[in-house]
Amino acid sequence: MEGLKSKWRVSTVVIFAVCLAVGGLFGLLRPVPNGCNMTYMYPTYIPISSPANISTGKYGLYLYHEGWRKIDYDAHLKELHGVPVLFIPGNGGSYKQVRSLAAESDRAYQGGPLESTFYQESSFTPEEAGISSSLKDFQEEAREIRNLFSSIRGASHYTNCLDWFAVDLEGEHSAMDGRILEEHTEYVVQSIHRVLDQYKESFDARLKESKENSGTLPKSVILVGHSMGGFVARAAVVHPHLRNGVVETIITLSSPHRAPPVALQPSLGHFFSRVNRAWRRGYQIQRTRSGRWMSDPVLSNVVVVSISGGIRDYQVRATLASLEGIVPSTHGLTIGATGMRDVWLSMEHQSILWCNQLVVQVAHTMLHLIDRNTGQPFVSTQKRLAVFVSNLRSGIPQNFNWMRSVQLQHYAEHLPIATEELGASGSSGLAPSRSKPICFSQAIDEFSLPCKEQGL
Repeated sequence: MEGLKSKWRVSTVVIFAVCLAVGGLFGLLRPVPNGCNMTYMYPTYIPISSPANISTGKYGLYLYHEGWRKIDYDAHLKELHGVPVLFIPGNGGSYKQVRSLAAESDRAYQGGPLESTFYQESSFTPEEAGISSSLKDFQEEAREIRNLFSSIRGASHYTNCLDWFAVDLEGEHSAMDGRILEEHTEYVVQSIHRVLDQYKESFDARLKESKENSGTLPKSVILVGHSMGGFVARAAVVHPHLRNGVVETIITLSSPHRAPPVALQPSLGHFFSRVNRAWRRGYQIQRTRSGRWMSDPVLSNVVVVSISGGIRDYQVRATLASLEGIVPSTHGLTIGATGMRDVWLSMEHQSILWCNQLVVQVAHTMLHLIDRNTGQPFVSTQKRLAVFVSNLRSGIPQNFNWMRSVQLQHYAEHLPIATEELGASGSSGLAPSRSKPICFSQAIDEFSLPCKEQGL
């Protein structure tokens, strides 16, 4: 009898242990909700024909239209007057993935800017601002930057809408072969030219009908790429057949920039190295062999923003999405979804395309890029970067170095530094002196601290 009881006890313990193990395993393997809201839309894709003398092969180009009503494609194309944006899908992606960003852009334009927030907003760091080492120019630059951010945050309406185009790359797996990436790059270059030509055709058609307010012809296209599509966008910018100045703004979502996620073939690594090498040279001042100035950097007008998904993105880690060492801080911004204003979420590789919190923020940011005077994106690279920093990056510091380093938020209209103290040691005057503290009494925003609170 006692033996039977002991067997029952053992069986009970075993069953309990198995249930506990199964329950724990189920809890570990069960997907945890990422907190993203779904984005909804009424998509229509309008095919864009190619010129007779250009063979596009298997690829295609489409214009997105949001709305449930049927429309006349030709009439809709004739009325094109917005800011052109070209979406480039990633590895195995579809051109239809443009729908979330395009739909929210349309709703954002119709509804106007988001309500002002009451928490700390971000500003430039000294590196992003590209401030001069001359104390004489410092005061004017600080004032211009402060006014720039004030004008961006004070916008009450949007000047123009975004016209979203998308390339159909047949869902090819571009992450596996460098040759496929090169083919995609060549077609993206053709598509950029075709988009701008379509605006010229629409503009001329409106003029023939003697329509007023025919709009301003766009001179550039904003590129938005997901995954490998983001790298293709950068590759297109340095392609020898691309017209000068037709791409000045690039936004990438979960895109590898430093290296391919999985280099299965040598051609893939070679293509990445070649493109990144061209980008590094593109931001260098062109000089003759004797060292004389010849021209400005080739990419001096190009601004790039790289948004990574965070720890939930197992395909493209944040380190691969970084622009450090490729794009200077005066022209590039790398940010994770967890550090974005009004997002604060980590998301999977595909979720970044439809996560409503992120999509809404990106859509409103892109609409802020439009100049009220021209109806097209700002020409100034500093203004465009300021829009991205102000609308995307959280004002909460990512580390505590801001307490000891000189940040732009602490820059004042006047600096109580004797000019004779400058230059003796080769200092630029931007770092605090050990013998005499610097008090930035009139700060650019609320994040500055009085000298006493800084412990100086």
